[in-house]
Amino acid sequence: HRAEDAHFVQYDANLFLQANEEQILPQIVSLQQILPLLPQLISQAAFASQKAAYKKFSSNLVTLPPVQTLGGGTNPPLKGKGQTCVKTGYTNDDDIFVIKVAGSAPTHGNTGLMQVYSQCSCSLEKIIFDGGLLTEIRTAAASCVGTQLVLGKNKLNSEHDFKIGIVGTGVQAVWQLRFLRLITNVRKVRIFSRSEENRRKFKETMASGPAMDREWDIELCDDAKRDIAESCNLIHTLTPATAPIFGHSFHFQPTDDVHITAVGADAPGKQELTRQSIKNAKLLLCDNVKQSRERGEFQGEELETVYRMGRIKEIGTVLCKSSSDDKGLLQAGLSIFDTSGIASQDIEIVKLATKLLDGN
Repeated sequence: HRAEDAHFVQYDANLFLQANEEQILPQIVSLQQILPLLPQLISQAAFASQKAAYKKFSSNLVTLPPVQTLGGGTNPPLKGKGQTCVKTGYTNDDDIFVIKVAGSAPTHGNTGLMQVYSQCSCSLEKIIFDGGLLTEIRTAAASCVGTQLVLGKNKLNSEHDFKIGIVGTGVQAVWQLRFLRLITNVRKVRIFSRSEENRRKFKETMASGPAMDREWDIELCDDAKRDIAESCNLIHTLTPATAPIFGHSFHFQPTDDVHITAVGADAPGKQELTRQSIKNAKLLLCDNVKQSRERGEFQGEELETVYRMGRIKEIGTVLCKSSSDDKGLLQAGLSIFDTSGIASQDIEIVKLATKLLDGN
């Protein structure tokens, strides 16, 4: 039997060695290699990459399998109470496909990596151990693309009493402010989270950060409804909430002159706004209608009529038709952009990072 076993092992070894004789180990890119690129990533180039991601998706130029989510929302909890998402996809006429794993846990912070494969050989070409950094960047950049598209450059930069509110004090809040400074000249922001300690730590983090973080005049708020919902013209929500963050009884009205970019809902069961607020909006945008209804802010049977009436528009479709960001899509009234994150965004941010790494 030993001789037969040895023959079996050698036979299989020969098969696999022959099939993989030209295989090259993947390139390894560390977080330390990504960090020097930050000044180039916090830029208009990031906006352009996310616009391209949205346009390609809505033009049916990409293939995106269903998202996998471990933990979070209504899923059984992971042992560390965190959440990890796996998003995969490829541009149909491209050379690569990407598998992105990104997660976080309350006691361990962000984790993640990007795997880049060849469409021709299906072999792994590159692993980017970014620790979730590229996901943070593309999420913040894409959020601001939606905000600028709706409100327009003129409104974001001309009104002296224009007020910005951020709900959530995690690392994404830092990245949102880093990209918001590229689309507005406003430098005052109201910050809310349920934890007073988290609010205080966030302000300290921003005050001790790089120059771009110190540009912001931060006002800490202890009442989300009064200080954010009823007072701000632009609100970005960045929470893992499973219930309305401004309370079940507070509903934004159609005439409220406010735009909300809702980032937090990315799994079944998550919710940051009341369903009535969504019904009241004059404009509803999202990255992927199907995904938004399943795991984004627009999920739930209560919004079925809103969907059937065709009121939810994909940002990629709008971008394909839009010629200017100056005036915006809505001059007054309530608007909501839901971004639950799609893999084409990961593909485009990987391409941008790779281009910068190669010195192009």
